Amino acid sequence: MLILGAGPAAALDGQDLLAKLRLQTERSGFVLAAERVEEVGRNLVLRGLRITATGGLDLPPLEAGELTLEGVTPRADGGYTIERIAVPDIAIDDEKSHFVLRNTVFTGCQIAPKPEGRALQDLTYCRSFAMGPAEIGAGGVPPVATFQRVTYAVREQPRDTGLTFEFRADGLSYNFEALGEAANSEEWKKVGLPKSQGSAGLKGRWSLADGRLVLEEGQLAMDGFGRLAVAFDLSGYTLDALSKMRKAVDPATIDSRDTTRKPSVAAQAAMLQMFAGLTINGASLRFEEGGLTKRLFAFLAEKQSLSPPQLVTVLKIAAAGEVTKRAQMLGQPLSEAALRAANAYLSDPRSLTVTLAPASPVPAIALLMAAQGEPEKLVTLLGVKARAND
Repeated sequence: MLILGAGPAAALDGQDLLAKLRLQTERSGFVLAAERVEEVGRNLVLRGLRITATGGLDLPPLEAGELTLEGVTPRADGGYTIERIAVPDIAIDDEKSHFVLRNTVFTGCQIAPKPEGRALQDLTYCRSFAMGPAEIGAGGVPPVATFQRVTYAVREQPRDTGLTFEFRADGLSYNFEALGEAANSEEWKKVGLPKSQGSAGLKGRWSLADGRLVLEEGQLAMDGFGRLAVAFDLSGYTLDALSKMRKAVDPATIDSRDTTRKPSVAAQAAMLQMFAGLTINGASLRFEEGGLTKRLFAFLAEKQSLSPPQLVTVLKIAAAGEVTKRAQMLGQPLSEAALRAANAYLSDPRSLTVTLAPASPVPAIALLMAAQGEPEKLVTLLGVKARAND
């Protein structure tokens, strides 16, 4: 584990650590409180732990009981490192609800001394966590949703220049039959599936100097539906921008007299300023058919008393009309590519891909100005392309 901060470590102070945790979590929408903190060697035990939602959320406090922070080490800058946090298993099973979560463990955590820092050691995060299996549902019936294992890992790049991250969710499943007939409409029975299972994941990196945030791939795959994948490459997501964004949604920036708890005008302006500082380098969105499109076509054909080939012909005519209406904004190259992709997918649905590949990085402020004054330039600015069945 990378130990941040130089110089001799300070004495362990459980109340100080709890106060710093509270300060950090308040900005994330919840507050941690404990009746007492006990020091046991290098461990801290939080007893009578309570988690309360903030920001106007009307949720009852969660009585979390006892939590042990293992291998706590004070840092010279006033922060802390924690080797391991094992969250007690949760099991709620009554007439109204069913929720089970087991084997939740966080490792390699660091608690920053303050939330307004401008360096990697000023961030509060854990280098990895794992949880599962889990079950969610109503009381007295089989679980509606489950997952077997969720994992997340963060690794520092050399010389603390940034982070890489990876997330996996395996053994995802749902069972809508557990909700009864009320949740299973005729449309869903024909287009959706009463049960399915799959997985999700994402992988990327973040560089601190230029704020370059790259999502190499985020994907969700479900049996009988297909696979959805997204990727993007942004610059300007710096620690300074992140700090401004956090302040913009901080409960302290929301007028306490506003019962809607909406961000103030100043907070909205700060969010807009943060967005304007971003630069778009590229992006992509891809769908790989796994059965959803074919079931949807069959359902629509039945509803309109058409054969599937007749429906495809109707959809191709409609697609051509939509492209023609937007020809000036799309431009000739994209109009032709979009129509080719639509026709190919409608004839043989396998995959659809839309990419943004600008000739050079595009500042978000340029996109805002084009959207307001010259929307027809957006496609050229972003280098939008479409293809099917590749």
